[in-house]
Amino acid sequence: MDYYAGFCFRLDYYNKIWWNYYETLNTSTVSTTQIVRYFIKELGSQFEKIYKDFIDVDSVSNKSLELSRQVIQDWDEKYENGLYKINSVCCVAIPGFIYKTAPTDSHTLYDSINDKIDSFGLLSDEEYIELIEKIFMMRFGIRPQDSKTKEVEFFIPAMLPVFSASLNKKSFNVLADYKLPDDEDIYVDGYFYIKDTGEYVGHSGDSEDCYAVTEKKLRYCSDGQIVPCYSVRDAEDLKITHEDFCYIGGVLINEDDTNFEVHAALVQTVFNAVILCKGNKLTLDIKIKYAKKLLASDYSSVSPEKKLPFSDENSERNKNMCKAIIHVILGGQDYSAGAVFWDGCDFVAFGTNHNKVNGDYAFGISITKKMWNNLLDCYFSEENSSFKYSGVRTRENCWNNIPFLQKESEIEQKKEIEKIKKYCPNLYLVTKDLFETTGKGVNNKERVLIKACSVKGKTIFWKPNINEPKNNGYIWKKMIDNRWLK
Repeated sequence: MDYYAGFCFRLDYYNKIWWNYYETLNTSTVSTTQIVRYFIKELGSQFEKIYKDFIDVDSVSNKSLELSRQVIQDWDEKYENGLYKINSVCCVAIPGFIYKTAPTDSHTLYDSINDKIDSFGLLSDEEYIELIEKIFMMRFGIRPQDSKTKEVEFFIPAMLPVFSASLNKKSFNVLADYKLPDDEDIYVDGYFYIKDTGEYVGHSGDSEDCYAVTEKKLRYCSDGQIVPCYSVRDAEDLKITHEDFCYIGGVLINEDDTNFEVHAALVQTVFNAVILCKGNKLTLDIKIKYAKKLLASDYSSVSPEKKLPFSDENSERNKNMCKAIIHVILGGQDYSAGAVFWDGCDFVAFGTNHNKVNGDYAFGISITKKMWNNLLDCYFSEENSSFKYSGVRTRENCWNNIPFLQKESEIEQKKEIEKIKKYCPNLYLVTKDLFETTGKGVNNKERVLIKACSVKGKTIFWKPNINEPKNNGYIWKKMIDNRWLK
């Protein structure tokens, strides 16, 4: 048990005793004097019996200000003009012992330390116990025995310690470097989302930062508003601004809003494309910058002006997209299977006439019959036998949009291939189970650059066809860089 020049105090949302006092101040910032007055107004008469000439608020405030400057790193930068905001930390220069133990009531605590302290007969044991408990409750807002932490910190006011072999004599009356609470206890402002569901909890303060949390934690403001209330240990910083979060989600939710997996695959695909082009050593904020730039181009067919309509509604599609963005940022499973492109109903409708297959900058594609069937299954079922896209599309009139050989004899198969080449001149290979074309343009000609790798929702995903021998020597970053991220 060591003797300190003061104790640490956090201006805590959760501390109802402090909060009631704070609301009477009618200000968003708090001075050291107001903090000192919070303790001395309530406990001054007891302090008078322990300390000599110690109840002067101004004197204690000046000492507290100096103590805070010495103990809190970069204090002058953090607390401009000496003013604190809610959830800030300060020091109160009332000297005494700091004693840490498992949660226990004040009587039990006093029984274990009363041989180490002395109020010089000015306070009875019951008065001392009551004072210790009041200080604890004013600092933390709860009784010590009700704490859910493994360890609690008692402050025992004392002017001079009784010399005892169990005390650290070297610490008497020194300005000790008080150990502040860990940064994980600092509260944060921003936009908050439930990690496992994507539910939007709300916004607090002026910050545009986004955080992932595991549960709802709310507090009531004096103006009647209910806002999120999280510490650093409760909230995982996503390193993305709310504007960028909305921009990315707003574009991609309009690509395919079937379910979480397709949302996660879409978000991951954008990040995969950025990495393919710019390398994997980028910081997250730079990846997000490029992802936003990519989505502002014709890389996506969705209007880049669209943003997620965040509201109290928390629709399933919104939650799925928010969950997906969080999932990708935090390094979750790649549902795209390594993709850097995707396609949807336009690919089903046009097949070999699609830009990726037969456009001026066609990449050359590789797709299996199984993958094509999986995609068609997503569009056509007993409940939905057709969809409209440049006309009515059915499974029957879409099936041959990506052709596969159907005949058994070699002669008949050659006839099938010649027929396909008439409307798909850049055909490279076709079998009963595989369809491949070569690309077009200076960089893509004679190559088969992308391979269908996954179907999620109503979207097919394409990854770089790295192992294809025809692609030897290809500079893969040009696949993205040349058109969208110059």
